[in-house]
Amino acid sequence: MRFVDLEKHISIRTRISVNNGLLFGVPVAVILFLLTVSSGFFGAVAFGFIFGGITFGTIFFIRELTHKGVERKRKKLSITSPTIDVLFFREIGLLELSEDSLLYHTLTPGGAEKDFVMPLDENQYVSVGLIEQKGIQKWIHKNIELGFILTKAMPNGSPRQFIFYNTDDCLSKLEAQIQATSKFQFEE
Repeated sequence: MRFVDLEKHISIRTRISVNNGLLFGVPVAVILFLLTVSSGFFGAVAFGFIFGGITFGTIFFIRELTHKGVERKRKKLSITSPTIDVLFFREIGLLELSEDSLLYHTLTPGGAEKDFVMPLDENQYVSVGLIEQKGIQKWIHKNIELGFILTKAMPNGSPRQFIFYNTDDCLSKLEAQIQATSKFQFEE
């Protein structure tokens, strides 16, 4: 079971890849146009357009190539619990929410992070929420909300934050799943 449909997740990833490419490609085109406009208007337009397009294409191509590697690794996994696609330290992964643990599977080809398990016991704090986006992040993600899953082994463990795209009311589904499986006791 997936919290977000895979096809919808892939379309969101593609939209963000396009927005990232535009974020860098358009300013390159404008700057190169302004720098070369004195040598001729149409030559400057062509020069800016070509190099802006090359910048956009390079960023888009690299992101899509990474996503193809992610899909190859996803097909090799055997999943038994509900899952959600997440970013962990800017690497794409899959978080599996079983009854007694959270399992992270790295999907980024050649990624630095490895798979790990976090047991859901009385010392493991888990929370879910929305990330407030500002500035460039709002433009890159347009109408896509980002959510987070925060885990920490109490009292002295290091926190881990997983970021996900909040589509199909994913946040409330995750909250219900975590409340059903979490054994952490809050002190009041």
